[in-house]
Amino acid sequence: MVYLFLLLDNENELNSIQGKINSNLDQISNLKNNMQILRSKQIDREFKLKEEDLFDSSQQIEDIKCIFCFDIINIDAIQCDGCGRFFCENCLYIQIQIKNKCPYCDHHPFTKRNIGRYEKIYLEKFKFYCPLRCGQIVTILDADKHKNSCPNIKEIFKCNLCYQELENENNVKEKHLANCPKLIIQCPYCFENKHDSEYLNHLVICEDHLSNCNECEFLVKTKTKQSHSHICNQYQKVYKLIQNLQGVNNI
Repeated sequence: MVYLFLLLDNENELNSIQGKINSNLDQISNLKNNMQILRSKQIDREFKLKEEDLFDSSQQIEDIKCIFCFDIINIDAIQCDGCGRFFCENCLYIQIQIKNKCPYCDHHPFTKRNIGRYEKIYLEKFKFYCPLRCGQIVTILDADKHKNSCPNIKEIFKCNLCYQELENENNVKEKHLANCPKLIIQCPYCFENKHDSEYLNHLVICEDHLSNCNECEFLVKTKTKQSHSHICNQYQKVYKLIQNLQGVNNI
């Protein structure tokens, strides 16, 4: 009976450690995802088409401005099926949560229209100099693609985990992410701090890693496995000898 309770304790301890490992990996994954989201928002803030960047300053651009934030729309803009007015996706989402109708023409319920061929031809008439001053001329439709490849937006990389600013040249960004001090996880076996890039490998080779003995099923550390195996084998021999003796006595 005591043996069974010990095995249950072993199983509970292993489950607890596995839970810590999964929790650590989820935490790091969330950090990386948040970093990408923050970086994307940073790029969006830096890369905004403005009226002063118009290639042809005589063009009237009121129809391609969001009536809420007055920013020039982007490729993700939503168009009302009733009046054809363009809105920023985030601005419109807030408004239709209050009243499900077009804020411009009161069309109810609000239904959106896919940007079709004629709308694309209309939007392509408006050309802008790149707001980051790289000299490229872009339209609303290809601005989103250009902002991810614009050479001026990658001059400075700011890590959203440790907030260190680095010049993004010669794979500096990748090298930093491989060693960022914020991507540190504590090993649940030896409690040493390991970087995300070496964490999983360390779990395999950690000398304090716990695993079940193949013979007795008790938890054994990697560094004591050899000595335990020797003792365990001797114990198993004695245990079998005692069982054989008991069988003889019973006869």
